[in-house]
Amino acid sequence: MSALRFGRSRLPSVFSGLFRRLQTQQVKNPYTDTTSIGPSRAPSRVEEIESTNSLQYGAQLEADHPGFKDVEYRQRRKMIADLAASHRDMTQPIPAIEYTDSEIATWGTVLRGLKILYPSHTCSAFYETFEILNYKENEIPQLRAVSELLSKRTGFRL
Repeated sequence: MSALRFGRSRLPSVFSGLFRRLQTQQVKNPYTDTTSIGPSRAPSRVEEIESTNSLQYGAQLEADHPGFKDVEYRQRRKMIADLAASHRDMTQPIPAIEYTDSEIATWGTVLRGLKILYPSHTCSAFYETFEILNYKENEIPQLRAVSELLSKRTGFRL
């Protein structure tokens, strides 16, 4: 819509103006509770990640969540969140999760549906990366394996 409204020749100036505003805008960093000029950045230290309390949401659910009343689901979710929260030593491998047959079946169903949609509903960069990951319907990817692949290809790790 924007391309039609502004005209193609106007788009580069619209984006450069937006970029200039972002570079000079004061931004509060949610990880450090500090304010800086320019866009916020991802956390680079464990302390910054911990300060967000992001893992607290692993066990807690809003009342409108489909699993809110499912006691078994909530217990399982809490167990996985607790395991993640207990992983403190970043020099150690990410702990593996033993998934249930039901979880693996759900993963397979979702993955099959996404594989149908991805070629026509994602950009080429996403689709190419998805193909490299080589996810299997009968095996939920372990975060450790995803991190190792990411590290080999980019130098970043989870």
